[in-house]
Amino acid sequence: GLAALNYEATRKVFPPGYLGSIDENDFGALDDPTRPSPKNKHQWIGVLVYLLPQLEAQSVYDQVTKTLETGVDSRDEQNWWEDDNAGTFGQTTLSAFLCPSMVSARPDGITAIMYGELEPTTFTIHAAFWDTDVGLGLTHYMGVAGIFGKVGSGWYARIGPNQEVQLDKAWVGIYTTRSKNSTAHIIDGTSKMLMFGEAPGMVGQGIQAEDGSGHGEFALGHAWMGSANLPTVFGLDSSAEDGFPNEGARYQIHWSYFGSLHQGNIVQFVYADGSVHSLPKEITVPVLDALSTMQGGETEDLSQF
Repeated sequence: GLAALNYEATRKVFPPGYLGSIDENDFGALDDPTRPSPKNKHQWIGVLVYLLPQLEAQSVYDQVTKTLETGVDSRDEQNWWEDDNAGTFGQTTLSAFLCPSMVSARPDGITAIMYGELEPTTFTIHAAFWDTDVGLGLTHYMGVAGIFGKVGSGWYARIGPNQEVQLDKAWVGIYTTRSKNSTAHIIDGTSKMLMFGEAPGMVGQGIQAEDGSGHGEFALGHAWMGSANLPTVFGLDSSAEDGFPNEGARYQIHWSYFGSLHQGNIVQFVYADGSVHSLPKEITVPVLDALSTMQGGETEDLSQF
């Protein structure tokens, strides 16, 4: 959190959530057809890459960005996993991104790309899962993307009898695809705005892969080189996913949720004012949503979790 605030104080803007697609028809695109070849590929690196110099990892940052374009509006000849330097140094283990309460074993798989898609009746988080043998460094913390993250300018929500808000303006968090936010954009107040939260991946029992094979306790982790953002729409109680995709699956943490293994059934977040708070997993979704948006204008009593 302090690294992000130092970044914003120096550059007057937070780092982008991730360098992904801004095409409202295809938020998962690997290429940008509006850009001439060869530099038309989305890099898909996430916010944590930009914080490396603030976390005493300047040498890793220098190598990751040695041959990969990282400007918020830039594209590159390669996605980050195709770039030799980024791919190699993305395997670095960084203690600043790891929670000591997590299991120490490597996960069975790792998410390297994530993005959300909103449809009339469903919201889906898509992810690319890689084998753990690739050796990517893990993160147990993710940026807060808002309720859904960026989903396209055509989506609105009715918040009153005669009032609607555009989701991509009112319901987004600090970190979304190619975002350019600053503290000035947080009109709801930095002390009421989530910036990063615990999100180690997927931990549980009885979880099976698509081919029917069994996973270990730590089924999926997140790569710090990847998009490293999550929405809050699902809440914090990942037991809601129990029984899916197989009847015996039970989740302590799900890869699409913020969560932790801390005693007390809590998840820790750092707010945009730099303070750290523990939120209970049973927090109501409206309150969590209010905390995750910059300009929602909510009147929820946020002290009543």
